[in-house]
Amino acid sequence: MFELPPLLLALAFILVGLAAYFLGRRNGAARTVRLPRDYYVGLDHLINDRFDHAAEIFARMAAADGDAAEIQFALGSLFRRRGEVDRAIAIHSRLRDHGGAGLRDKAAFALALDYQSAGLMDRAERVLEELAASREYRHAALDTLVGIYETQGDWAKALKVFHELPPAVQVERARIAAHYLCELAEYALVQGDSERARTLLRQARTHQAALPRADILSARISERAGDAAAALLLYLRALEMSPGLALEIIPAVLAIARQTGRVDMMTELSTRLRHSGRVTPRQLAWLLATAMPPAG
Repeated sequence: MFELPPLLLALAFILVGLAAYFLGRRNGAARTVRLPRDYYVGLDHLINDRFDHAAEIFARMAAADGDAAEIQFALGSLFRRRGEVDRAIAIHSRLRDHGGAGLRDKAAFALALDYQSAGLMDRAERVLEELAASREYRHAALDTLVGIYETQGDWAKALKVFHELPPAVQVERARIAAHYLCELAEYALVQGDSERARTLLRQARTHQAALPRADILSARISERAGDAAAALLLYLRALEMSPGLALEIIPAVLAIARQTGRVDMMTELSTRLRHSGRVTPRQLAWLLATAMPPAG
């Protein structure tokens, strides 16, 4: 990974500091821009890789000077992007614990991102759950939490956070909620709880009525219940809506056809796929040939 030498990093920090300081005070009476002595002392520590001393000085400045705090946020983000998450965590922890009241939520959110980058998901979750009570950072905290839960495959928690989002956002993301519910239904089915799976699939369809994944799972439930006819109809409906699932659906359909003596099933499959308007003749031929079980 490419890394900036400490001196170049410090020089970049100086430029950011000068710009922030000048912009914050350019309307003042004095024409000369003068930075506090602590600023130079902090930079000296930074250049000489005495990071803890530098961070302590900048934290003290941040408590009294909003410009210094913004500089620290920029530095913390830079460290996070460069993979130096320990340093980013140190900066944002100090800002959260010792900065002014107006900085705490911002610092806490930055700290949660640091923890996430470091793979410390439990810590990130705790900080984000606390931030969900913040007016300014609630939406960002919930969005980040959902991303963490999706990465972990924790669909129940992701769904819980979904229901905490504003109603308008829930409408926009209805398809995603349906996906969570299908994942939970599939898990219930694996555990042998068909009734819970049915309930979850009904909920999924309230978010998205046309849902091929839900039809496939419902077909499996029907198969387990011994209702081959219902399973067949559900599989075929899913295939019409989403021919891309053919490699999963066709073997199941043909297995049911063999059990029920439906010798015309290949013709039925071809007709439905053609009428879907979503596959070319060449794609249709390939799908049927690929999905067919090997002879013998």
